[in-house]
Amino acid sequence: MDAASGVILTLVGLIIVVWSLGLWLTSVAKTQLETQVTLSPARTVDIIEQCFSGLLWKDAPGPGAINKRRRSLSDKTAVISIEIAPLPNGGSHVAVWMSAWQSKYGIANDSGVIGMKKKIIRRLEAA
Repeated sequence: MDAASGVILTLVGLIIVVWSLGLWLTSVAKTQLETQVTLSPARTVDIIEQCFSGLLWKDAPGPGAINKRRRSLSDKTAVISIEIAPLPNGGSHVAVWMSAWQSKYGIANDSGVIGMKKKIIRRLEAA
């Protein structure tokens, strides 16, 4: 095998690795996270809204009680939806998922969804 073939084979292998990583991250982003907390639904909403404070996220249409999209020039980023249900003991059941996205070659444009979903669950469980 000559040097040109080695370079081409390396590039093809790198493309496959990057594409596979993108598919895996898309799968992680699409996974719904759930938790139950002892907080009232109103306090739960307050904590969730604090997670989205700042200029990076804006309200978006979606199926959840709270739906947010990361700001971008194209407005084609993923939507995080959050559903909050009261529990009989006074707590709240919270579900967080990516409800809308656009994908290219099977890879979703999830910009920040994975980290934000984990941040919301972490902050709720710590409160």
